[in-house]
Amino acid sequence: MLKLFLNNIFVNNLLLIPYICILRLNSFINPPEYDPYLGYSPILDFLYQDTSPLVLSIFAVFLIFIQANLINYFVNTNKLNSKNNILAGLFYSLGMCLLPQFLVLHPIMIANTFIILMMIQLSNIYKVYKPIKALFMAGFYCGLSYLLIPHYIILIFFIIQAILMLRDINLKEFLQGTIGVLTPIFLLITISLDRNQNGFTLLKKIQFNVPSIPKNFEVIDWVGVTVLFIVIFYLVLNQGKIRKKKSVKAQLLSSLLYILIFYSIPMMLFKTALVPQHLFILVIPISILFTMLVFATRRLVLAEVLHFITMVFIILFQFDLII
Repeated sequence: MLKLFLNNIFVNNLLLIPYICILRLNSFINPPEYDPYLGYSPILDFLYQDTSPLVLSIFAVFLIFIQANLINYFVNTNKLNSKNNILAGLFYSLGMCLLPQFLVLHPIMIANTFIILMMIQLSNIYKVYKPIKALFMAGFYCGLSYLLIPHYIILIFFIIQAILMLRDINLKEFLQGTIGVLTPIFLLITISLDRNQNGFTLLKKIQFNVPSIPKNFEVIDWVGVTVLFIVIFYLVLNQGKIRKKKSVKAQLLSSLLYILIFYSIPMMLFKTALVPQHLFILVIPISILFTMLVFATRRLVLAEVLHFITMVFIILFQFDLII
């Protein structure tokens, strides 16, 4: 099956839609309730209140499809692999369906869109004379993700680190990125003050706590976490193979993906991160790095076997046929 995604062909790319539908089949048969997510991201409350769960399940499929294509765009435009392909989007779609808890249209899933767009913009600042637009938009997307998910505010430090790695930063460029982050926050506060005299609701949502295991973690969640950490450990051990014979830009971007994995840890200081869906942010770098490793090692058969096993477990887990 993976061979269908080894080339960047439009028709094969469309196969991602039925692929995602199969992996999220239970969300159509038994649409999840969204009442528990009201208040998690106040900006999105209107979406959960006024839309039927089935429609949200359909929207989730197309959102993942769009995100997968953005990831493929990031990979192919930056030439992270030896040839253009859509394999990273496939692995991303697989990871976004890994656990039964992932079958909801969670605010973190929506915010992932802006994280991917942020990464695309950051990749555009490398060796650019005046990266004004890219820096501003990278900060802007980071600000938008914060409006949806408060603990993503920590990604401001990720942007600073990315800029330091990809170019020689100066004060003007630093301010451009900062203004980009603050712009959507300022706009929201302005609109809120105009409507209800309370523009700081989002700031009140930030609650810190000691990192701990989410109370609603079940055995299936532990299985998913274990799988993700095994993959991360394997990627760390093979980072030399991933970077081998890559351009300087590709090596720097792969390093940034590893750093993005690390940033998921301090995010757990925020109360909003103590949910299984926090693992969504890990799927972005893992899918890209794993694709790079597949191309670097050329172990397509092994990747095919692992992909098939993961697909089977996803389907069995979501219908409670295991555990």
